[in-house]
Amino acid sequence: MYDPVKTPPAIVLDNLATGNIGTNDAILRDPFFEHVAFYYSVVDPGDVSGPSASVLLQQAVCLAGSLMRHGKDSVDLASSQDKKVKTLVHIGFESDQLTHWPKGFQPTLVDFSAGAVGPWETSGRITADGKVVAVRTPGHFPGHISLVVYGDNEDGTTSTYCLLGDTSYGVDLLDKEEPDGINDDPMSALDSLRKIKAFAKQSDVVVPPSRDPNTPRLLKERVLYKPQDI
Repeated sequence: MYDPVKTPPAIVLDNLATGNIGTNDAILRDPFFEHVAFYYSVVDPGDVSGPSASVLLQQAVCLAGSLMRHGKDSVDLASSQDKKVKTLVHIGFESDQLTHWPKGFQPTLVDFSAGAVGPWETSGRITADGKVVAVRTPGHFPGHISLVVYGDNEDGTTSTYCLLGDTSYGVDLLDKEEPDGINDDPMSALDSLRKIKAFAKQSDVVVPPSRDPNTPRLLKERVLYKPQDI
């Protein structure tokens, strides 16, 4: 990923004027201070000099996902990065799968044979004690899951959390039942949102969306989600 110590950003206008923006650079605009723009070296040329250059693929995925959640002006840059990665995969610089797993890593598939959780007919136990379970929330991509966590608080009380992942980016979007713009199946995404809201109507649950700026506060204060039908 981008290392600000190794490659500090520069003001993009300076580089546009001198024509120094290359294929390893990206223009990133601050979503709040829209008049501030910097360019970053996204890929270190040394990272793509051999067959173990998975860092490029990881960076491209992160960059494309980040850019596509911003204005339409960023689509071309995301598309350009996508083409670069496909080219490197084709010529053999980059494998078609991430290769940075630890040696001996043997993941266990989630078994969705556990009992019902709220509106979900089945669930998958993540921990042996059943305090963390997975529920299917497809839409963002087919195998997307959310986690239901039954937590013990320091004061002896308990709290239930529904960790959404990419099911919804914000409480307001969840209330409006608006799937995110990058999803594999809009109708499945909508159904997942409705199940989360139904779960919150059945139980007291804290729902911290993955990209809501209020998520730290929601978690710290254990704010219960009260679905609104907008």
